[in-house]
This record gives sequence, structure tokens and C-alpha cells, in this order.
Amino acid sequence: YKKAEISFQNALKRKSNAPEAKAMLKQTKTYRSGLAMVTQRDYAGARRAFNKVASIDKGYELMVKRSRDNSAELKKVIKRRGQLNKFYKQAQIMTSNYEYSASNDSLALIIDSRQSKSRYYEDIRHKALALKQKNNDALRALGYTVSDSSSDYSDIGPGSAKDEARNKRLAKKITRQ
Repeated sequence: YKKAEISFQNALKRKSNAPEAKAMLKQTKTYRSGLAMVTQRDYAGARRAFNKVASIDKGYELMVKRSRDNSAELKKVIKRRGQLNKFYKQAQIMTSNYEYSASNDSLALIIDSRQSKSRYYEDIRHKALALKQKNNDALRALGYTVSDSSSDYSDIGPGSAKDEARNKRLAKKITRQ
């Protein structure tokens, strides 16, 4: 996209009043800004940038399509991040109330989720893993036997169908609270 930006700038140097080149340059700069925001995990800001790109008149249609696709994807990401953060906050409350096992059940909704292994959610997943470790340490200190499943701490493969079904039931229960 940097090369495209340079090309549009050169076109504007040759013909400073070309509306298409101005629109495409603005699109390219805004699109690159949106991509940078995704890297910084500013998904709402990135979505706004992609929506802005899609709304620019006389612009590049391929960039409009990509921006609309990115915006639609980020809309889902933002919603799912909200859900995962809600599960995490519930788990934190349970931990502060000394309900370590219940907290771990809530954390399983995050840790065992296929989506949580995506780059969009990795920060939430890492927080969940750290809280689960804290819960497990507390349970051990109380004399309980806790097994740290190695699959919880790796990024290999999704949870089993049984885990997914259990997580859906837990998610419904927590959402109703």
C-alpha cells in the first residue's frame, strides 16, 4: 500500500486537480491507518477507518471491497471480544470470592474456545491462562489436587466437541446472571 500511496502522490504532482488520484490517495492513507490500528488492537478505530475508506467517492473499488470486508470482520471481533471479556471479568469476581473452581470453569470458555487462539483474542486468552494458574495455585495451597492440562497452555488445536458443548452450557449460564 505504501507503493500505491507513492504512485498517487506522483500522479497528483503531475496533475494536482485530479479528483480520482486525490480520492485514491486519501483511501490508501486511511486504509493503511486502519491496518496499523488493527496491529495496535484498536479494533473500533480500525473499523471506523475502514468504513471511511469505503465511503470515499471516486475511489478504488477493490479497496472499498476490502475495507467493507475488514469492517464486517472487525464488527464480529469487537462483539466476541466483549463476550470473552465478560467471561474473564466474571472469572475475576469468582476468584476474588475464593470460588477458584467456578472461576476456572468460566475461564474454560475463553481458553478452550477455538477463536481465542486467533490474534484478535490472544491478549484475553493470555490473561485467562494467568488467572487460571493463579486459581490452580490457590487450590493447591488449600490441599486440592489440580492437574494442569498441557493443552490449556499451548496453542495447538481446538478443544474437543465435549469441551465445546460444556462451554456453551456455561456461557448460557453466565450470560443469564
